[in-house]
Amino acid sequence: MSVREAMERPLNGSKIILRFNEELQAIDDEASLLSGILGVLGFDYSKFPICEKSWAKVQGKDRVYNDCIKAKCKQNTLNRKKKLYTHTGGSKSLVMARKEESQKQGRRVGKGEVWILKHKRPDGTYIHEEAQRISEEATAEKLKRKVMEDEVAAEKTKRQAIESVLSYLVQQQGEELRPDITARMNSLDGHGGK
Repeated sequence: MSVREAMERPLNGSKIILRFNEELQAIDDEASLLSGILGVLGFDYSKFPICEKSWAKVQGKDRVYNDCIKAKCKQNTLNRKKKLYTHTGGSKSLVMARKEESQKQGRRVGKGEVWILKHKRPDGTYIHEEAQRISEEATAEKLKRKVMEDEVAAEKTKRQAIESVLSYLVQQQGEELRPDITARMNSLDGHGGK
């Protein structure tokens, strides 16, 4: 539904329900609709006729165009010239893109993954060198984190094995170690069970 359709539609007691994701960001078409309506209403609050005591003082569309719109168009032209690159996501918000990608992949997609997707062309190349550099840094950071998690998991396994051996030794002082405990001890020493 467009903003125009929403403004023309009689509500008759019905409501438009706004949905949020787990980070309390508005999602779905309703979020776009709310954003559009607020944009229309808040475009320039000084020009909003509700504030005027007399309708005669409300500026006509021609004067508003000349005063406001032309200036904004010039500013937008200058801003576009400053823009170094564009992403490939179109007008869809990153929140919506993240939700759709999560649904498509059947798992929760991270913000970094969405950023990378939005800065790649359909053929898989990046839209510019900086996006590729940022993506490579993010991938390297992710790999470092994975290595650290693996090291922590290995260390935890070693600690559990040592605790098991120590508890066995305390209980069975003087007896020979069971074969599974001997294998664990050898693997901890780096002998690989030999």
